[in-house]
Amino acid sequence: MMNEDKPRNRQKCRRKVFARQRRGASIVVVLGLLSITLAASYAMVHSHVTSERIQGHWQRRKLARQAAQAGLSLALSRMHLSSWEGVEKKVIGELSKNTRYEVTFATGDERLRPEDKDYGEYPFRLTLTSIGIARSFREAAVMSTCEMTAVVQLKRTSLATPVDGEVEQAWKELAPYSLYCSGRKRNYVYSPIRLEGNMWWAEGCLSMRFPRNSDARQRFFGDAHELATKSAVDHRPLLGSVTLTKRNQSRMQSELRRCRIDVPVNKSEVKIDRLFSDFKVPRTYQLYRGGVEYVIPIVSRELKDEALEPNVVANPLGVFATTGDVIVGDNVRIRGTLLQSGKGHKINLAGKNIEICAVELPAVEESPRRRQLPVAVVEAVNLAIGSAGSICGVAHVLEDFACATGQGKMKWDIQGRLAAGDLQIKTKPTDLAGPSVWKDLLESFREVAEEFSEGESHNLLATYFPLWLQERRQFDLEPILTVRPKATEAEAHWPDWERPIYVSPPGKTGLRWEVVRWSE
Repeated sequence: MMNEDKPRNRQKCRRKVFARQRRGASIVVVLGLLSITLAASYAMVHSHVTSERIQGHWQRRKLARQAAQAGLSLALSRMHLSSWEGVEKKVIGELSKNTRYEVTFATGDERLRPEDKDYGEYPFRLTLTSIGIARSFREAAVMSTCEMTAVVQLKRTSLATPVDGEVEQAWKELAPYSLYCSGRKRNYVYSPIRLEGNMWWAEGCLSMRFPRNSDARQRFFGDAHELATKSAVDHRPLLGSVTLTKRNQSRMQSELRRCRIDVPVNKSEVKIDRLFSDFKVPRTYQLYRGGVEYVIPIVSRELKDEALEPNVVANPLGVFATTGDVIVGDNVRIRGTLLQSGKGHKINLAGKNIEICAVELPAVEESPRRRQLPVAVVEAVNLAIGSAGSICGVAHVLEDFACATGQGKMKWDIQGRLAAGDLQIKTKPTDLAGPSVWKDLLESFREVAEEFSEGESHNLLATYFPLWLQERRQFDLEPILTVRPKATEAEAHWPDWERPIYVSPPGKTGLRWEVVRWSE
């Protein structure tokens, strides 16, 4: 019996072990299926979250773009209003609790290069940068941004007129004249000069001291006038008409008669006072309301071998200033406007190869008129002996425009207009200085002239005193100073430096802008 029970027990044990093994396998299968289910569920959840995030990102991106677009449009519309606060002020706003925009302004256009034909428009262009920001409704730190830019160009429709109407009227009165002297002094001239165009002496009087003998002067200028009418040789000091006021009519006419200077003389009742009032150098200037205020650079007290020119980024009109004396040496070029204030101060033009030239203002749209600022507004000018150069434009000298006293040579050419207090040309020729020398020269010439009778062949040297001086005495009759109107002179524009140069069109309250390009 005992032997029969052992096989049965073994079978039972096997069945129990097999049953336990099947239950373990089932648990493994169930756990595997559960893991697969969980993994699938997680994947579905992750996919859903990712999809939501992508959708949220694109939604925020869309809102950010709309915000940037709205900000740019709003900024552009404000620029056309008189209430526009200018380039220094950002335009900031919100479209909703989580959507906002911020617009900044920058003068210029980064695509313009110096070699471009439109490079001069750089200071009249603005680059607007609008950044739209859209934040997540659930997480404030999560956001999308969009950046848009627009480049706009100012439409120059009008120039600001001076606040002081008397100054503006004075400049209009002076438009036909190449020389205007407002002082009351005698305007002494000791060397050959040439004043072309119309001239106006308000109260002073021209006093010729070249040649330095009255008889020699009469013969010299009388012969010069006759020589100019019969040939292309012209040594006359004055060409054009002379306008005088009541104060100096008799003195000036007597002087012209004594010197046998034959020019038309006009009389005027107009009195110009406000043109030569005190002038203060501005620190900055502005092209348009709301634009950049450009700091006017102060020039060195001594200039040599250098050029001062407009800079479209820092000084587009080329305005330069000084509050003291300035010595201008060799090889100096100034393109723009030189401003000076301070009683008793001077611009000393002492070198050779000096060029001072005005630049034209950028044109106003749909207007054929050309404008330029004065080439100089200074207290006084002194031309040194040995100096040489040119001034092109309207030069406004509050006090004297003078050539240094002494003996020597110089050569200056002024094209445009010179408005000064008084003209003092006291530089004397080196070889023919005193009255007694001139008296002897005239007697020598007369002796030569008497040798030729009316029946003999014509001799120009014996007929015309200026030609004899040049040929026989090697006297240089080239003028040391020439003032002449410029054939293509632009109309002078005298601004009120406290106001912008360009303003809104008449009847309008805001500036006008044109979109050059728009990008994002």
